[in-house]
Amino acid sequence: LSGSARPTVSVPCNAGVACSVARNNRSEDAGGNPSNGALIHGTENAIVLMNNYRFTGNSARSVLDLTSAGFVEVANTLIDNNTFTAAILQFPEGDPNVELNHLTITDNVIGGPGVIAHRGHVELNRSIIWQPGKKVRDTAASSGTFDGDYVLANETASIPGVGLALYPFNPGFINPTRKDYRLRAGSEAIDTAPYTAALDGN
Repeated sequence: LSGSARPTVSVPCNAGVACSVARNNRSEDAGGNPSNGALIHGTENAIVLMNNYRFTGNSARSVLDLTSAGFVEVANTLIDNNTFTAAILQFPEGDPNVELNHLTITDNVIGGPGVIAHRGHVELNRSIIWQPGKKVRDTAASSGTFDGDYVLANETASIPGVGLALYPFNPGFINPTRKDYRLRAGSEAIDTAPYTAALDGN
């Protein structure tokens, strides 16, 4: 990803067209065999700013595997219907600041025990983590601080540092079978967190 000019091979995102989607990628070696790679791997003080993305139908070790990242913010992102051999989001080297805001993570196959593994500080806010049978945080592979607010999750024991409004109930997606993860009318997740003008349209 370029932090300056748009790459010449990129295509502008037109109105009504699904953009910023990573779909049906496979982590493979040169012989076409499954490998242990991540969809996005960063090293050497990488700065990752990701907003309005969707990861679906991919097969890899994880979405993010960042070593010695300088700063990470992932926001307004849906991660669904992928197959991962380890934690979906991995921050293994004590990254100084990881912010995860307004995420929906659901219906993924995860080989590890949890969704997030980290060695530094992670903050998770206003997000839905709905992966029954999996922990939000892989406690055996994690250390450092973990906090946040307004997280709806299938379990909460692995994230005791998250503050107010942990809601361990079904989010009530409109139609997960058809991959429609909007919230249906009457979902207890609607208006659970206080209104924020910055979220209009999301």
